Amino acid sequence: MTQTLVVIGGGIAGLSCAFSAHERLSASSADVRVLLLEAESELGGRVRTRESAGHIFEEGPNAYIRPSAELSSLIERSGVEILTADDSAKRRFLSKGGELHELSTHPLKLLKSKFLSTTAKLRAAAEPTIGARRSEHGNHPSEGWGDESVEAFFARRFGPKVAATFAAPLVSGIYAGDPKRLSLASCFPRLAQMEAQHGSIIKGMMALRKEGVKIPMMQAPAQGMQSIPRALGANAPFEIRTNVSVTGVTPSGTNWSLSLSSGEELLADALCVATPNRHAASLLSASLPSVSAPIFKIRSPHLAVVSLIYSREQAALAPLGFGALHVHDGSSDLLGVIHESHVFPARSVDGSLHMRVMMGGATRPDMAELADDQLAGLAIEELRKLHGFSEKPAHTHVTRWPEAIPQYELGHSRLTQDVRAAIETSEVPPIALAGNYLTGVSLSDTATSGAEAANSLCDRLCP
Repeated sequence: MTQTLVVIGGGIAGLSCAFSAHERLSASSADVRVLLLEAESELGGRVRTRESAGHIFEEGPNAYIRPSAELSSLIERSGVEILTADDSAKRRFLSKGGELHELSTHPLKLLKSKFLSTTAKLRAAAEPTIGARRSEHGNHPSEGWGDESVEAFFARRFGPKVAATFAAPLVSGIYAGDPKRLSLASCFPRLAQMEAQHGSIIKGMMALRKEGVKIPMMQAPAQGMQSIPRALGANAPFEIRTNVSVTGVTPSGTNWSLSLSSGEELLADALCVATPNRHAASLLSASLPSVSAPIFKIRSPHLAVVSLIYSREQAALAPLGFGALHVHDGSSDLLGVIHESHVFPARSVDGSLHMRVMMGGATRPDMAELADDQLAGLAIEELRKLHGFSEKPAHTHVTRWPEAIPQYELGHSRLTQDVRAAIETSEVPPIALAGNYLTGVSLSDTATSGAEAANSLCDRLCP
């Protein structure tokens, strides 16, 4: 009798799970069909692209970097044309006090930045002499000992001034989060590993430079990020049903019973829940409260993305580069700005300048209360002051994400361990979770989580 593996969610995690499961099941000749259910009318989840007057507006992720094997597999399957970021994207800026400062990728040159005081520079220069964090027992490096916030880590290693200048913008640019609450080990494990291995971040960065390790360039599809899931869906070797919401999941003997918004009941022999964290927790709250409870603790703050298109004449006023992170010093309402048309010039229409502004996040929840035109107005005025624009943008596109990027706050590692343990010890039919709220928020991490979920379910269906 044919079995059914159901994947709930058609984002990158769900697609990765469905394709990985289908490939493995086909190779094993197992009599199992894969069915993917998506609540929206199209695939992609948070990967969402809109087009207007020839301009591509990324409402979610705008590119990827260091693609994992699982993400690379999806991209290859999609067959879409891929662009590599322009060399000018290597230039990064920091906005502090209403002024732009170019950042050097060399750790020692970075510490000579003019926006740091002499005292702050001297403290930061002493970083190589600061020992690795020690535990309370045996004076050993703190592997697994407690947890440390991103801000505390930077303050301990480089001093409070550097922490305030760099840690907050860094966290805002990736997580739209609060450095006081985010876990260094969960958010930036490479920094934790660098400290453990080299005893110093500066020493670790210098070692990488000596080894010739270069920062990889960003990449993105020519027609926008959502072209990947769209192409995957168009050629999927398994069944996909869109506009289908799952309102409940309940164990029923050796199967899962899924309640659909249409009133239909669907049985699944194995289930992957690849939806955003709060939706996943809600679906499992009745049948697996020990799994849903820790997931409910993961916050995902509001984030607004304001895309602005300026004329060719105004484009000359903005410096070539990737964009700028903004220091939280009270002088800015922005988290950061990406110069989309500098990163991927091929997407520029008639030499126009496309700027993508992020606003809100964990440190500015008040932004969620503003209307779209107010958000756009704040972004336009700040960019006018920063770059001297004399004209308003020709096009404006505002996207709001009420629950955007999951926050890996202090204790996140233990939380995910609790989720895994609860699933492993539960006496229910095969189930797995996938998404960006578990072990990484990047598209690569998300795709990997989907493939891992597929392997877990296939191990149960065809051991």
